[in-house]
Amino acid sequence: MPRDRRPLVPSVLDGIALGQALDDAGLKRLHMKTVWHEVIQRGRGVAEIAADSRVNMPQKLRKLLVDYFCDGNTEVTEWLPNSAAGTGGKLEVRLHDGLRVETVIIEHQDDRAAGARGRARRRSTVCVSSQVGCKMGCTFCSTGTMGLLAHLTAGEIAEQVAHAKRYCSADAPLRNVVFMGMGEPLDNYDNVLAALRTMNDQAAFRLAYKNITMSTVGVVGRIDQLAEDCPDVNLALSLHAPTQELRLKIVPSGGAFPIDDIVGAIDRYAAKTGRKVMLEYILIDGVNASQGVAHELGRLCEGRRVTVNIIPYNPTDIGEEHGFRTPSDETAVAFQHTVIQYLDADGKKIYVTLRRSSANGRSVEGACGQLVLKELQRRRNKPKANGDCAKEALPDIEDLGAGGNDANGGAAVKRKRRRRRPSPNPNPHPNPKPDPKSNPNPD
Repeated sequence: MPRDRRPLVPSVLDGIALGQALDDAGLKRLHMKTVWHEVIQRGRGVAEIAADSRVNMPQKLRKLLVDYFCDGNTEVTEWLPNSAAGTGGKLEVRLHDGLRVETVIIEHQDDRAAGARGRARRRSTVCVSSQVGCKMGCTFCSTGTMGLLAHLTAGEIAEQVAHAKRYCSADAPLRNVVFMGMGEPLDNYDNVLAALRTMNDQAAFRLAYKNITMSTVGVVGRIDQLAEDCPDVNLALSLHAPTQELRLKIVPSGGAFPIDDIVGAIDRYAAKTGRKVMLEYILIDGVNASQGVAHELGRLCEGRRVTVNIIPYNPTDIGEEHGFRTPSDETAVAFQHTVIQYLDADGKKIYVTLRRSSANGRSVEGACGQLVLKELQRRRNKPKANGDCAKEALPDIEDLGAGGNDANGGAAVKRKRRRRRPSPNPNPHPNPKPDPKSNPNPD
């Protein structure tokens, strides 16, 4: 079990801590909006807010903020831009107790939001982490080699979005958030839910729930709860196989939730929310990529409110230990075309995307399955005296590439030399005014 690691001085972006403090002080929770507006929209710190008499808040709240809250509990310790400029990159974020997580920024064209001249606008999607490591044991993914070390607080999750805003290109504002980084978000439900509400709050990040996607390996009870708490959030299920027997080879933790129970949960989610559920499917050559398996997947999806996102396997050290291989483009396209022939709940062909993680994402090891803190991984996998390695199981990370339906992804490029870019302030505000010298792409 991960240890209790709530900071002694919580972040002002921690909705759980701030809400509880207001309750204990006998203050109304609507004051959270005032605080978040000043912090996120105006980029101000706790001390500055408390000292400004023009900010409409009671004196009791001013003292509460100064005495019990800080500007932020996290800082960016490293920024790895993608190999192609203006396509995003990966942040290493240090937490209040020294643990670290990785956050990925994906910049892309948004053809659905054309500008006045009919040109597609650029947008950014941030992929946030909800845990340090993961315990779900997916056999293709690097994050679980760390084991599950800690749950992130609501503030630490929200601060990743604040950091990402600073590193997005000026012409690609942050529009979407996906919980597809390190960890299983529904295994840290309360903190994730609080962070969701901060992201959506119009006084804070102003992100529509429909632009937030929650990915899960299939925690059935929490899927049902999410449908009640945030019915407008998109749900993505890490399926990876159409049968229980095959899925256990890829997702060992799937034994806790049989595939029939998971499918029942996504049916209820779709019925309750009116939203289609995306089925994430890592395609592994010789494991789950045959035509027979494609037909089994099609039959599983038939008549359901689902879409399918096929992601050809990205090479990882742990995947190589299992003998996993990336399928050929021909195999991937054939698999896609087979599943498309089946009909969904509306009687239309199932919408199936074939998404190749970009060479840019792979250049910083930010593509599907590749998020892992190398230093910590090496430490945990250090050989013992008898020569054995103390390794833990691998978990699930979703598609981080910005590619579309084309199976012909770009060739891998050489990884750029890692460049360290510490935060301009050793104890920064979650969303400070960027320093142009330290950040070439300020928001």
